[in-house]
Amino acid sequence: MLSEYFSPEIANKLDCFINIQEIRIRLNQNITVLDALGLNELDEKTGKQEILNIFSSLCNFSVYAKQQEIKSGFITLPEGHRVGICGRCVVENGELKNISNITSLNIRIAREFLDCSKKIYNGINENIDHTVIISPPNCGKTTYLRDLTRLLSNSGKNVTVVDERGEIAPFAEENKFDLGKNTDVLQYCPKDKGLMLVLRTMNPEIIVTDEIGTNNDAEAVSEITKSGVTMITSFHGSSIEDFKERFPKWNEFKYAVFLNKQKEVDRIICLR
Repeated sequence: MLSEYFSPEIANKLDCFINIQEIRIRLNQNITVLDALGLNELDEKTGKQEILNIFSSLCNFSVYAKQQEIKSGFITLPEGHRVGICGRCVVENGELKNISNITSLNIRIAREFLDCSKKIYNGINENIDHTVIISPPNCGKTTYLRDLTRLLSNSGKNVTVVDERGEIAPFAEENKFDLGKNTDVLQYCPKDKGLMLVLRTMNPEIIVTDEIGTNNDAEAVSEITKSGVTMITSFHGSSIEDFKERFPKWNEFKYAVFLNKQKEVDRIICLR
């Protein structure tokens, strides 16, 4: 699946793993692989040239063409996987222009699990209302959002996805993932601006976006809920209480869904 991006030696070792979730590559450290059984460490370190070779390969040997994504701290692969980037930031007039001298890469594997969100869908479908999916990182929020989008769309609802980082619907024009027959996608637009744009132009019944958190996000969510459009989103948090404490417009949502570390729906509660 990812063999083409690595040297034959590393590719052969990666092929031994099943259901890889994440690959971390750090300068002068061993590559680590997170799979269904836990964290694994390969028995060789990656030097500066090896990281450069891998990064160039991940960019399809055209780093310049990926500059818009790189300055946001990630690139998205054709298969939908996201690669987080660390290194030396190039900043001009307070704006991040590039990340060079790459020292770390984090490849997060995107997968489609059809019907994983059926429990959420069944819990809110009779009276669809504003819903937030909450969990710590790497617990499946984006995967659940993607599947919930598909179920709601195929039920006849007009759904618009605002996908700021290209994670819910990576390369949507190529239909890499099934988002349903009544879904429109706006990609790589700042979240708060994208939410307002689709609210004005797409006449959605439901808007889906990932990882709200800023004050601007909160104001956009408030505008959407006032308009009569249903908002479905996610939030990085350790608990539903954490969400209430850190997101100023938490009471705009009716349902909160908490995912546990096993990537299962732990509970669905009514917030109001």
